[in-house]
Amino acid sequence: MHNAIEKVRTKGKKLWLSASLFAMTLAMTTTFCAPSTDQVMNGVIEIIFEVAKYVGIVLAVSGIFQLILAYKDDNADGQSRAVRLVVVALVLLGLKTLVELTGLI
Repeated sequence: MHNAIEKVRTKGKKLWLSASLFAMTLAMTTTFCAPSTDQVMNGVIEIIFEVAKYVGIVLAVSGIFQLILAYKDDNADGQSRAVRLVVVALVLLGLKTLVELTGLI
């Protein structure tokens, strides 16, 4: 009986040691493979540029549609709003280029 208990303790110690080594290896790998702050910020900036591009596409299509309707109805106020919307869409579409030209990134 005493021999069986000793075997269970030995297996438990080996299991605990293996789990500890696995956890330490995982922690060290995660620490050494973690991205730097610059990499994280570059990733965030790229995501912002992608979102701006897609929002710009949607606004451009909407603005052109509104501009066509405003010209059809001869609505000067609607034409003005539609042109502003198209200009904002163009700025969003070219945001990455504008930021790169100014040297901000």
